[in-house]
Amino acid sequence: FAACLAHNEANALASNGERPLIITHNGASGVYAGCTDLAYQQAVKDGADIIDCSVRMSKDGVAFCLGSADLIASTTAATTFMTKVVTISEIQNKSGIFSFDLSWSEIQTLKPELTGPFAQAGLKRNPAAKNAGKFFTLPEFLHFAKSSNVSGILIEIEDAPYLATRGLGLVDAVSGALVNASYDKESKQQVFIESDDSSVLSAFKKFPSFKRVLTVGTIISDASKPSVDEIKEFAHVVMVTRGSLVKVNGFFLTGFTNLVENLHAANLSVHVGPLKNEFTNFGFDYFADPMVEIATYSAALVVDGIVTEFPATATTYFSKYLFDAMHIEQFQIAATRKSFSAQAIPAPTFVKTASEHYFH
Repeated sequence: FAACLAHNEANALASNGERPLIITHNGASGVYAGCTDLAYQQAVKDGADIIDCSVRMSKDGVAFCLGSADLIASTTAATTFMTKVVTISEIQNKSGIFSFDLSWSEIQTLKPELTGPFAQAGLKRNPAAKNAGKFFTLPEFLHFAKSSNVSGILIEIEDAPYLATRGLGLVDAVSGALVNASYDKESKQQVFIESDDSSVLSAFKKFPSFKRVLTVGTIISDASKPSVDEIKEFAHVVMVTRGSLVKVNGFFLTGFTNLVENLHAANLSVHVGPLKNEFTNFGFDYFADPMVEIATYSAALVVDGIVTEFPATATTYFSKYLFDAMHIEQFQIAATRKSFSAQAIPAPTFVKTASEHYFH
């Protein structure tokens, strides 16, 4: 049998009755270095609904947007600050140059660096713009978002307990910036607060209009009712990896998990990602086409949000194909010998987080 996409609007809609939200992952980070002004400008141009900021802290307490606390991953820090290389097990297993060990003035001397997850395989992203753009402080990001036409923002908070030991109050910095930008009174743009830490999410209960998102970085397949009931105490949404929604055997998908269905039954929304466009990221049955993967999550699994590094691809799919029965037929997921569509590369292994307590 085939796991086909139904040819009607109802099956293409998320639990809120609309298409899934298009949520950026560090802006349009497939086109420009993540979390730069250019990446955010491109994301808005590409039609993203929600733009995101993963908040980091400098040594002198400046909150800014960057995909990782380790500056080596996305900046030129390794060329000038090798003396700052340390290993901090609370953050990651490998050594790095961390934002909280540099002042904001030192960080401003760095350039963004766009490489991509498959650069070692020769798939570099936009080499002409490798070091283009500038970093946004959190207030600058909020000002940019307010002046744009996006439907909302997503603020990701990581490593708050460790930063507290360094005298850096990440939760207070985020709360203060949002209040200063009047997002506590905002009615046009939705605010999402995302974290893998339940205590961080609980701290934002004082903002009733904000939606709180629990991040689950490890691959899970289900959630028990007691766990779901506990999650509902502090979160409205669960953010999961692609591998949590599909069952993989080798390079092929053998079925879907019940996770989306179970979370929806508990009135919890589901976001999935991050999605990438490189062909090495897809299974054989996706025909190296990122739109087939988007169709899988939106029409077959009916998630509520798609987190992507290429928002233009999702925008194109939903605008051109979602409600056109003749075109959506192109994105049916054909099955061979009773197998579902493929997931060629199993989802990556993540460091375990506190959120793993709720799932199995």
